[in-house]
Amino acid sequence: MLPIVIIKDRAFEGEAIKILLEIAKKLGVDIIKIVRMKEKAVVIYNSDACFPNSKLEDIIVSNPAIYLTCDSIEDGIQIEKKEDLLKLENELPLRLRIINIYSKLPRLDCGRCGLRSCLEFAKSVVNNERELSNCPILSAERKVLISLHGKRIFLMPWVERLFRSLVFAFLSNLKGVNLKGDEKIILEVRE
Repeated sequence: MLPIVIIKDRAFEGEAIKILLEIAKKLGVDIIKIVRMKEKAVVIYNSDACFPNSKLEDIIVSNPAIYLTCDSIEDGIQIEKKEDLLKLENELPLRLRIINIYSKLPRLDCGRCGLRSCLEFAKSVVNNERELSNCPILSAERKVLISLHGKRIFLMPWVERLFRSLVFAFLSNLKGVNLKGDEKIILEVRE
């Protein structure tokens, strides 16, 4: 359900781009091009290009936009014939809504909500079957908060308990440190 448009037949590229520009303007998102060079994806935005170390899905989730490529990428909207252009106006906004919700979820696929994955949960939110607040991980009171580059990292409950126990065990063994167990500890790690 990624918002990727794959132009399989270059004869439809001009029409597809025209439709994509209208959709992007209406939804307030960018169009980002993906090309492959020697088995590695290159993401091109405006005149900038990068060779991401992350999986393509992670890049898309962290930067919801319309992604355009001529390469074979799993789970994209394929444009091979004129009729495929009609799919863009309905399917692409739906995919963008799903990916926007998915980007707000912990993406742990823990199943505590009763669904197999966070992507399924995002689809159910878009279909008005659930609300974002129904995610047990998002709604649970967190005892450990971790963020990296300003983005929150969610932990499975057992990992959170383990991490908290390890930090408290480490600190309680330091000279002059007396812990009750209800303290707020701020831990900052830098290079």
